[in-house]
Amino acid sequence: MHPQCDDKWLTIARTAEMYVRCGSDRERVRRWLINLYWRGEFDPYARPSPSNYPMTPRREMLAVWRGYVHPGILFSPNEIPTERGDDGSIMVDPRERISLSEQTDAWTDRDCDDAYKILAHLDYSDVERGCMAGLMCQYIGRYELTAISEKWGEGPVPFSKRPVSSTKIDRQMTVARVVSWFQGKIDAREWSPQQQLCAEADREFSISSYRFGLVWREFAPEEWRLPGRPRGSGNRK
Repeated sequence: MHPQCDDKWLTIARTAEMYVRCGSDRERVRRWLINLYWRGEFDPYARPSPSNYPMTPRREMLAVWRGYVHPGILFSPNEIPTERGDDGSIMVDPRERISLSEQTDAWTDRDCDDAYKILAHLDYSDVERGCMAGLMCQYIGRYELTAISEKWGEGPVPFSKRPVSSTKIDRQMTVARVVSWFQGKIDAREWSPQQQLCAEADREFSISSYRFGLVWREFAPEEWRLPGRPRGSGNRK
C-alpha cells in the first residue's frame, strides 16, 4: 500500500521523495519534475516569493541561475570561451552553453525559450548545488500536481487522494489555478465573503460554485469562515 500524504503543499524535493517511497526511481522523478518546471508547466501557478508556498516563475529563476558557475552549464553572452595551451592547442569549454546577455532586460522570449529547452534536459549534477536547492524548495499544490500529473499521462498521484472526482484535465487545471489564486488572496489578507470570492473566481476562471466550494472548504483559513471580517484583513468592502 502506498504511503499517504495529506499535505496541501509540498516542495519539489518532498514530492520527489514521496514518489520514491511509492516505488518510483529517484533520478527519473527528479528529471521529470525539473523538466516540467523548465517546460513551463508550473508557471500558471507561480506565486510571489513572500508567499508561504512560493513558486518562482521560470524567467526569475533563470536570472538567478545566470549569476552562478555551474558544473555542466556555461552562461555566456557571446562566443564559447576558449583558452590557448602552451603547445598552441586551443581548449574549448565543454559545458552546455546558454547564450544570454548579462542584462536581463535585454532578454527576448526566444532567448529565454532556448535557455529553457537546454535546462529542461540537464542532469541534476550539472547545476550548482545552491541553485538546484532553490528549485527543489519551490512548492507544488496538491491540486496542481494532480492536474500536471494526469496531463502528462502519469495518472493519479499515488500518495494523495484525488482532489475532485472528475478525470477531465481541463477541470483539474482550472481548480489548480483557482487554488493558487486563492492562496494569493490569503497571503495578502484580501478577505471577502465566500459568495463574493466565488463570483470573482467565476469571472476570472469560469469555475462553478460547487468547485469553488471545494477550494473554500479545503483551503480557507479558519478565521475566514467565522462571521464578520477577520482581524487584519485588507478587503475594501
